Formats: sequence, structure tokens, C-alpha cells
Amino acid sequence: MTGRSVPPASPWPVDLAHHRPFQLGKTDIRPATREVVRGDRRETLEPRVMQVLVVLASARGAILSRDDLIAACWDGRAVTDDAVNRVISRLRALARSFGGFEVETITKVGYRLVVEGQDDPDPPSPDRRRLMLAGGAVAGLAVAGLGAWRLVDRPGEAADGQILLQKGITTLQNVDIVETPEPGMALQALTLLADATEAMPRSALAWGTLAMAYAARKRAVPKADRPGLDARGREAARIALDLEPDQAGAIAALRLLDPPYRKWTAAERANRKAYDQHPKVAILGAIMSNFLGGVGRWKEAATYLRSIDRRVVAIPGMEWRLLIDLWSSGDLQAADQQREFAVKRWPQHALVWRSSVTYLMYSGRPGEALKILSDQADAPIEIRPDFLATIRATAEALAGTRTAPDAIERNLSYLSANPAAALSVAQACAALGSAGDAFDILDGYYFARGAWAALAPQGGDQDRVTRPLFQPVMSPLWHDARFASMVGRIGLDTYWRQSRTMPDYRRG
Repeated sequence: MTGRSVPPASPWPVDLAHHRPFQLGKTDIRPATREVVRGDRRETLEPRVMQVLVVLASARGAILSRDDLIAACWDGRAVTDDAVNRVISRLRALARSFGGFEVETITKVGYRLVVEGQDDPDPPSPDRRRLMLAGGAVAGLAVAGLGAWRLVDRPGEAADGQILLQKGITTLQNVDIVETPEPGMALQALTLLADATEAMPRSALAWGTLAMAYAARKRAVPKADRPGLDARGREAARIALDLEPDQAGAIAALRLLDPPYRKWTAAERANRKAYDQHPKVAILGAIMSNFLGGVGRWKEAATYLRSIDRRVVAIPGMEWRLLIDLWSSGDLQAADQQREFAVKRWPQHALVWRSSVTYLMYSGRPGEALKILSDQADAPIEIRPDFLATIRATAEALAGTRTAPDAIERNLSYLSANPAAALSVAQACAALGSAGDAFDILDGYYFARGAWAALAPQGGDQDRVTRPLFQPVMSPLWHDARFASMVGRIGLDTYWRQSRTMPDYRRG
């Protein structure tokens, strides 16, 4: 017998075949068959994803580091951060879909599984809670720049309410609340923040952030459901402003509840007033940037997002917008740096990923875009295979490895099944040399007429946006008489004349 030591027994690595089924809330988890079941709904997970879910669940609320997860699920092999990020993103999407649990990030520490209906098994001490709120909630509140430091010095407010507020804000920061909210995330944020206001009815911050969640959710639901959300958002904003007359979240929510389309002059005036009240609040800068991009004033738009202190505020919604602003304003060197920064920090965020690919594809580098598109495993889980195939066809045509007519046909086929893609497909048609198809799509989207009349958004003018019209990919259309007629009918000519401004594309 040798003197070699024997390592102690360990539950890792995970062998799914030997784990019994268990429940997370009302969701059944069946490791051996890799199934997640709730009622009639059933989904089969990839082995690695199920392994990570089992390990997090086995920890019973304890925090596991990335190294713990790698040791348990990758046999300790060297893996990239992206590999762990992809699995965590997949689990979060699963949680949004099935309910019963959520995966919580503990900043600079790791992850833990929070199960519906279970108390925190390891309630943080007052000092640890203070640290979590200062680190977690401040980072989350960067979405609005609302001064989250106030949370940690309010001993009279319920600790549970503060945690709910932090979670709600962390969820809200992953929603593009300015323009295209994701329905499930917006609803999750709304639920958490409503609970926070119940626990802390005198918190202006909670009410103002709840108002923003209502504004985000409003644009993510059918038209018939919007009046109620609009009324609730305005009421939450009113309560916040009664408690704190210049509460920034409430002010931002009111701006988000009033879309600028066809109301350009009034919207700019109100947006500027809000921004002047709180020039350091990131969400108000984003609203100004979004407005200016929508009227073709990209050079001005970029200044608002550039002015945000990204040592304090660095969230995906701001970063992908800044990339588009810089590209559209003609500053490609800064845009390249911005793309590198955003992709390195959020490689699996769907909007960051899409804006990166779009920028490369339409700024003369379709080959680089194709390198990204060639590995489907690296695409965010929210990106659907049919969209990947369509954007790949566009990139291949721009790179000269596919014919333009074939790529256009692929885009139009995709659009028939996905009306919400109207503006992105119009851009593809413009880039591929089919101005006629692009204008036909725009006619349907903006005026509900022609062969593509069904593309008109369900909310009508509440949902219509114009930023994509003035991005560089649309330059083949700008000097066409049909483009001038379209922006005139939209009301932009009147706005430019009244405001004594000019879109960047007319200056060249």
C-alpha cells in the first residue's frame, strides 16, 4: 500500500442520473431527464444548464462563486467567463418563463438561487445588508441615476422593502425602458417594486421607480391593456412627487409615458426641462439622446450619453445606445472603442450583441459580423434561430458570398412572420440596394398602407419610432424624393422648421 492520500468525498462533479426530482416553488425539476415542468408546460435543458441549476438548488440559498460552479459543472476545467454567463442567462430566462425561482447575482461574490415562498436561509447582517445595498442597489439604480445612496441611511424603513426595491431596480436595469421593453422583465420589475412601495409607502424613490416600471410595461402589452398601466404609472409618479417634489424617477416616468412621435416640439421642450432639473440622472440623459436620434440630430444625441460618468453608471441599455449614437454621428473611432467596451462587459446581452453585429455589418465590416454569427453557441439565448439565419444572409450578401436578391427574399420572408422587425428589415433592404422594398415597408409601418399595411404597430403612433431612419445604413434613401415626402408626412419638416434645427443628414 502506498502512502498516497485519498481526497475526501465530494458531491461534485454533478451526476444528473443520481439526482432525484425536486421543486422550485411550483416548478418541477427532473435532473435525470433534464426536464423542467409546470402544469402542461415542459422544457428540456442542456446538460450543463441543468447541472448548474442542481448545484445552485443544492446550496439551499448559499452563495456560490464562479469557481464553485466551474468545479461542480465543468470538472474544474479552464472555461471562459462567457461560458458561465451563457448558462446563468439561460437559467434566468427559464425562471422568467416558468416562475418559482430566480438567480440572484451577489456583486463580486457569486450567485445564489432564490426560491419562491422560501425565507432567506442566511439573512444578511445589518453591516452586510448595508454593503449589499450600497454595492448592489447603487449599481442597479444606475439605470436611473436616482441617488441610491439614500437607501442605506433610512433605518426607519423596512429592511424587506429595501431588499425588494434593490431587486426591482436590478431587474429594471436590464429592461430597455426607453424604447423596447422586454415583457417578462418589465412585469417582474413591476411586481417587485409594487411590493416595495407596500413595504415602504413613504419612499419617494420606490414610488418613482415603480412609475418607471409601469411606463416600461405599458409599451410591452396589447393596446387594450395600456390605459390601466398608464393611469397607474401616473398615479405612482404623483405620489412620488408629493413625497419629493423633484423626484427624478417620477419625472422620467412621465416623460416615458408620453411618446414623442408627431409631438416633437412639445416633447423636446418637456424632455429638456426634465434634464435641466437633473442633469446627472442617467435615464433623463438617455431620454434626451433617444429623442435627438429620433429627429436625426445624432451629434447632439451622443453628447448626452457621453456626459454620463460611466465609472458610476455602466449598464447595457446605455452602452448599446451610445454605440449607435457614435456610429450615426460619424465618429467611427469612438464607436469602435465603445463596441469593444460593451461587448467585453456584456457579451451575452441581446441588445448589445445585436447592436455590435449591426454596426459591424453596416459600417463596411460584414466579414467581422459573420465571424460572430458563425458560432451560434455564442449568441444570447434570446436570439432566435430564424433571426440569426436572416441577419447572416444579409451579412453574406454584403460580404459578396450570397446574392443580394436572395438575401432580400430571406429578409422579406422573415418579416412576413415577424412584423415587429419592420425597421430592421427596411434597413437591410436599403443596404442591399432595394430602395423600393425599403419604402414599401416604411409605408406600411408609418402609414398602414400598401402591401405591408399589416406592419403598422398595434399601438399606432404610441409605438412608432424614427431613430432607425437616420442611421447611416439608410443613407441610400435620404436623397430620394420618397424619403422627403415621408418625413414631411410624419411631421418632422414642421418640427425642424419650428425648432430652427436641421438633421445631420441634410448637413452633408
